[in-house]
Amino acid sequence: MRAGLSSTIFLFACASYACAGAKAPEPSLTLMDRTTAGANRCVVTKSHTRPFVIEWDATDLSMFEAKAAHDTVFVRYEGCHLTVLDCSDASLRGKLGAYRPPEWTSGGVEGFDMSTEQELYAQLPLGAASLSGRLDAGEALRLRYFVSGVSIATRDAIHRGELPARCTSATHFVEAYNLGAFELASRSRTQAGMSASVGGFGAGARDGKDLAVLKRGGELDACRDEASRATKRCQVPIRITLRAIDDGDAPPAPAPRPSGGDKMTALLEAGGIRNAAMRKLQDGDGAGCLRDLERAAEIDPDPEHVEIVAQLHGQCTMKAGKCDAGKELLRAYYRRLWGKASTPDAVEATVKSQAQAHCPR
Repeated sequence: MRAGLSSTIFLFACASYACAGAKAPEPSLTLMDRTTAGANRCVVTKSHTRPFVIEWDATDLSMFEAKAAHDTVFVRYEGCHLTVLDCSDASLRGKLGAYRPPEWTSGGVEGFDMSTEQELYAQLPLGAASLSGRLDAGEALRLRYFVSGVSIATRDAIHRGELPARCTSATHFVEAYNLGAFELASRSRTQAGMSASVGGFGAGARDGKDLAVLKRGGELDACRDEASRATKRCQVPIRITLRAIDDGDAPPAPAPRPSGGDKMTALLEAGGIRNAAMRKLQDGDGAGCLRDLERAAEIDPDPEHVEIVAQLHGQCTMKAGKCDAGKELLRAYYRRLWGKASTPDAVEATVKSQAQAHCPR
């Protein structure tokens, strides 16, 4: 997984905060890595932390989607190199966050043309080194894309002190990724200009004899139809957003409030945090849910209020990868809830149902 993802995402980023002198590729890099490593004209622009994905094949796509289904994706971003790191914990999925279900949008076809290397490196730092040869040969490039939705990480910040030892070299995490479709094409600049209309682009275009599609992800035509937009034909990862990892340790949970303080304020604050914990469970972030519940208990330690979210505590423990511990918490909760009316079989059946819903598979 690590090797596949490294070669996958390496291709679509050629940016850094210190990109003045690109280093020669190391002998251990793959052929795909060397393609991007040759770029020596990286310019720090906003697009470099929001690179398009135009080099992924079906295998690369499935690898990224499998990784992002349970954990936040981390990368090392230095010079003109972007490498995906394996920071996940198989025994504790979502320990450092996960991704919420996609938020769908109506969207629309957008795009841009590139006829100079400056435009190419500014717009497509991904694989720009390999594409620049086409510009040198007298071609112009065009990217058209449709964004149908976005999946956002449950964590808006991650601190270096939270990372496992094997992942201390990480510099960024994937804060979000866009879904949709794209099409990259080229044509000779000696022809009578590239058509500016979206309708003249793609399969069946009136200038198709002059236009060569280099790479396609999903289907742009499918994105124009609302029914087709709900299929994989318009739900391909096409762009990611990177966010730098914060230095230091994660902020400590607030200290318990002294007795006699404003209890209503504490109750409201803790209630908001417990609601956030429930949303994190729905988003698949079990570890984040547990952190919120712990924080809420420190602010509002009233045993009755803690008991109200006892079931949620067990569910989040399961979602965080501790299935057996979560089962025990739920068994104890249902026994307290049902009292003498509970039976071992009824408790076990309910716990089994919860485990099927929340334990990692």
